[in-house]
Amino acid sequence: MWIALFTLTAGLPWEWTRLSTRGSAPGGEAIVAIFFIGLGAFLALQMTGRWPAVLSLLEREVLLLLLLSWTLLSFIWSADPTTTFRRAIALLVTTYIGVHLVARFTQFEILRMVASVLVTVVVINLIWILFFPQFSGPTSQSATGVSSVDFDNRLTGIFTNPNPLGRVMALSIFTMMAAFRLDRRRRPIYVLGVIGGIVVLILSQSKTALVLSLMTTALLVLYLVFRARKTLFGAVAVGMVTAGVASVLLVIVNLSFLTGTLDRDVTLTGRVPLWETLLPVVAERPVLGHGYNAYWNGWGSPAQDIWNQYTWLPPHGHNEFLDMTLTLGVVGLVLYSLLVIRTAIRATRHIRDIPHVFGLWPLTFVSFYLSATLTESGVYGRDISWCLLVACIVLVSDQKRDIAPQATAEAQALPQLTQ
Repeated sequence: MWIALFTLTAGLPWEWTRLSTRGSAPGGEAIVAIFFIGLGAFLALQMTGRWPAVLSLLEREVLLLLLLSWTLLSFIWSADPTTTFRRAIALLVTTYIGVHLVARFTQFEILRMVASVLVTVVVINLIWILFFPQFSGPTSQSATGVSSVDFDNRLTGIFTNPNPLGRVMALSIFTMMAAFRLDRRRRPIYVLGVIGGIVVLILSQSKTALVLSLMTTALLVLYLVFRARKTLFGAVAVGMVTAGVASVLLVIVNLSFLTGTLDRDVTLTGRVPLWETLLPVVAERPVLGHGYNAYWNGWGSPAQDIWNQYTWLPPHGHNEFLDMTLTLGVVGLVLYSLLVIRTAIRATRHIRDIPHVFGLWPLTFVSFYLSATLTESGVYGRDISWCLLVACIVLVSDQKRDIAPQATAEAQALPQLTQ
């Protein structure tokens, strides 16, 4: 499971030396597909005799099953059926890893394992930036096919883009802060991990990730303050809406003082014009969409018309909800939105019912996920964010009788667990 979470976060080692080339299709080599299918099969074999528990968890989440089914079926009308089917299988494997995580491990083990993975990823990125700088800068490719390394001080680490690097660092920071509260034995490691995560986040110069990290930390403090109050639901609603509105304002409002401070243009690096251009494309196939992961697929794909218009060659729509509509239509958007909203509501109830950090982390992560998807895309796939969201979906589902006693026992046993 540790290997599974690590590869979902950092990818496979031989991908770390691949320079980011604009205008090329995303990854998806056969060896990567074989690896993840084999990994999923191996984990499935470990659940021998426990499948009733897994099925019981999935039965509680009809919306999740419907969304995954619609995603898989989209290969029928997809603009690129082969790519859609292959990446839908990778999505199913990632989803199963999230379910397996909750079905087999306690909440303490889950948080400690995720924190351990993220600490490792932080360290590897620091090593990569310091000792392998030739693979830590973005690469661009012109329409003529001539590529060049564009070292503009926005480092990418082991990733191919600064934004995924910044997002993983933002996730690492608040996750290790939560683990610090529980695992006393490893506190020095988590402190160093937080410091390293902040350093890498600054080096990535991902302003979106920086704002995301600050918002997530502020929401965590808000949840702590209102945790035991009757106004918790209202505080969560106000906090999440405020964070969402603030993210949107960064995109659509000309806040010169803010954009100047963040060294960011008022269109948020071309996102606003891109969204305006994509709306008519969405209207072409509003119900079914173009098929899961079938639109942004290199030259020759439907995205070619967009790339002819935008020389920076956007790799996706920079908004998960817009891309969801673009690829899975209104049906996919409704299923996805309802699933995320219901999870946020259940996670709020989870804070009230479950003691210690066990109750706080799911809602904090859901808040992080929602904020990230407003200006980024690609998390609905073979990605650690989707895997952890699935784990949160299952964890906060209607199973108080199963979780509450377990979490209480874990909280009471923390001194023994951490010594």
